[in-house]
Amino acid sequence: MKSVFIKKWVDFFIDFFILAIVFLVPIYFGVFFISANPFEFQKMLIFKIFLLLLVFLSFLKFIFYPKFLSYFSILFKKYFLIAFSLLVLSLITMIWSANPHLSFYGSIDRQMGWVSEFYFFLFFIIISLNLIFSKNKERKIKNIVVTAVISATLVSIYAICQFFGYDFLIWEEPAVITKRAMSTLGQPNFLGSFILLTLPLPLYLFDKGKNLRIKIFWILSFALQLLAIIFSGSRGAWMGLIGVSLLCLVVFYYQKNKKIFFIGLAGIIAVVLILMLGQNIISQRFKSAFDVSQGSSSVRSSIWLASLKSINGKDWGHGLENQKEAIWTYYQPDWAIFSKVNVVFDRAHNLFLDTVLTVGLIGLFLWICFYYFILNLSFKNIVDDKDPLLSLVLFWSLVSYLISLFFNFSVVATTIYFWLISSIIITVNHSDSFKVFSWGDEKDKKSVLKKVFVLIVLFLCLMGIWRETKNLSIDYYFLKTKQFFYQQEVPAAILTFSYLRKENPVYYEYYYDFIDIVFNNFNNFKDIASKEMAMDEIKAISKIIESDNRNKSFRHEFSRAQTSVLLGNFFEAEKIFDKLEEKSPYYPNIYFKRAKMSIMMSDFSSAENYFKKTLTLLPPDNSLNSEINLKALQSYKALLRKELKSIEDNKNDINLDN
Repeated sequence: MKSVFIKKWVDFFIDFFILAIVFLVPIYFGVFFISANPFEFQKMLIFKIFLLLLVFLSFLKFIFYPKFLSYFSILFKKYFLIAFSLLVLSLITMIWSANPHLSFYGSIDRQMGWVSEFYFFLFFIIISLNLIFSKNKERKIKNIVVTAVISATLVSIYAICQFFGYDFLIWEEPAVITKRAMSTLGQPNFLGSFILLTLPLPLYLFDKGKNLRIKIFWILSFALQLLAIIFSGSRGAWMGLIGVSLLCLVVFYYQKNKKIFFIGLAGIIAVVLILMLGQNIISQRFKSAFDVSQGSSSVRSSIWLASLKSINGKDWGHGLENQKEAIWTYYQPDWAIFSKVNVVFDRAHNLFLDTVLTVGLIGLFLWICFYYFILNLSFKNIVDDKDPLLSLVLFWSLVSYLISLFFNFSVVATTIYFWLISSIIITVNHSDSFKVFSWGDEKDKKSVLKKVFVLIVLFLCLMGIWRETKNLSIDYYFLKTKQFFYQQEVPAAILTFSYLRKENPVYYEYYYDFIDIVFNNFNNFKDIASKEMAMDEIKAISKIIESDNRNKSFRHEFSRAQTSVLLGNFFEAEKIFDKLEEKSPYYPNIYFKRAKMSIMMSDFSSAENYFKKTLTLLPPDNSLNSEINLKALQSYKALLRKELKSIEDNKNDINLDN
């Protein structure tokens, strides 16, 4: 009786944490606990904490099941081997990665390092196992689908409210002005990709529903999600929706039901014509997708070209999260037209290019194999009459999402839902060729050893949760550091950052950003005490980044150059700057920093030349459409002109003295 009681509660909490991940990750962001990185960082943190609890409970559940390892080995070979091979390959690529540390932990704002890939793989396996070894898997799958639809509906409602100006938060680029809603995903394209994964699910629930009110709710949910995709302004999502609709018509209805095929085809053509001929904001954005001479279509062309160049000779990839490193070499002045000045794109905005950039051609081959494997499973489920409607909507979800990734990239919420849908497809496909077992089926001779393993796993999971909460506090410290700097409370800022450093953060971007702030403002610090505090902190940071001797990334070397300047090692800084300039000759920030260094060396003539060089690498104001980017560019130009005027005034003072 005791074991049955424990099993009941273990199963309950496993279901609870699965549904918690499905529901919370899309809608959660840093508005509840403010930190420097409110979106991907905090979504990943929530996911990891719940997943670690799920890992422990699942381990507790399965370790006492007789013959589990033999059953798992069968499932592993059949369903998980390709994904595991890709995970291993991703780990191997760190050997030649320019920034292995970044490849392992990922960047703060993307969270797509190897550790995250490992968590996604764990999630994939745990969801699959818990569904496959469940006696009522149909009900559990439905619960997951219902939870996903409710979460997506809430996300969609917020997106619609944003579009019409009803928002409880103030954003830098509000949707009521940009006419592009982002909801809780943090970016309109991310919203579009996410809703593509959930859009057809209400149709499945509508078909399964028996109560009229419930059916109306599912249709309403579908309508709200469709509006969210439209209001996201994500052309990749629109292409995904149109593309998958056309594909499903051809594959499932061309031979079987010509009437539905031609009606559907006429509907798609009508929608495209309305979009192409319309004059509203949505039509204009849709039409601009086909104009490669301007807008985001133009910048994607530039990024794709830069990505193709960086792939040449690096068929094995640059390592996870190293797309920015690969693209940095090809920075062009007109990139500031489409983003803030000095910003280098950290993604190729194309599934195939991003995959080759990170894990090479072998990785791309494995990804294609996995996508084919999952889509083929879903197609077989339809043909073999294994919950065909569910299999059809999941096929729709994945194909539309993959089409959108030709113009975008995956984020935490979409990646989690991708693996979730893959798990459901596997579960539907799986036939019960072996017994669904439960605790106490056989006498366990290794019970004591298994209990020890349970305690070890519990300890590791608790340590992982503690580490994630620590990462959140570190991110909060960095937010406060920046706020203190903006308020010109330099000692408080430096002291706060010292607390952060002593916590040994895994993300070195904190160090790089702090070095940038100190370097740009060092001469403006009002008192000697502030400068001494800053120098002490820079010395401590310098030791940390110098110890990362395998890191040869542009950002790492750029920070080394700045610390060398601050510490008075001008000759060393010159050598590093020379290498960076050779690597990316059109990157304005190199010349700006060299100008600052020249001022510290009292070489005002060189400083003047570097500032002027920086100005020549900036686009004209009238080429920018984004108000935010334009203000950033104008502010940067104003700063450069102020520095040039200061140098000119200094020259005049010297002449007067003479």
